[in-house]
Amino acid sequence: MEKQLADWIRLKCLMVLAVLIAPLILGCGGGDGDDDSNVDRPVESGLLIFLNEQNAAMLNDLPFTFQMDSRVFKLQGIGNYILTHFNIVNGMGNFILIPGDPNDGNNLTGSVSFMSSCTYDVANSTFTTEDRPLPGDIFRFPICSVVLLSSVGVGDPAGDGTITLMLTDQEGNSISSNPVPVTVEVTNGREIFINGINTGVTAPL
Repeated sequence: MEKQLADWIRLKCLMVLAVLIAPLILGCGGGDGDDDSNVDRPVESGLLIFLNEQNAAMLNDLPFTFQMDSRVFKLQGIGNYILTHFNIVNGMGNFILIPGDPNDGNNLTGSVSFMSSCTYDVANSTFTTEDRPLPGDIFRFPICSVVLLSSVGVGDPAGDGTITLMLTDQEGNSISSNPVPVTVEVTNGREIFINGINTGVTAPL
């Protein structure tokens, strides 16, 4: 009789223990990949990347639209305009600047260098405003950078993101573009690549 009572008590204890630990086991989650709350996404809130000769090629063929007049390019009264860089190799390449108005056929073309600052050297200009950019004009921006936004996590496959181009001239006048779509990769070593170009920047912890 005493043995039966002991067995009954032991069984009840095991049942109570199972009820208590079941929620803990079920709540562990884990391996199905549905919960990504711990995924490291270092550029989700924005990351400033300064441009230089090693990483400037990320800008190739991207149309940066500026939603304002710009004294930094002598473009007061022009309104919106689009700045595109191309053929950038080892920090040097070309650029074209066109008005955002498709009926305005003017343009500004020349070479660009990212060696120590962003320097735009005008080779040709068809603008006719009184204070306008002319061939031979040089526009220097001691501070030139992009702001990267992306939800790509560390070690994830390459995914979508955006960059905003920011230029500040020697007088402190600044312009910022609209965000432009890019492809982003953050390696397991936290190196950030934009459009296949190593930015030289390591993602923050």
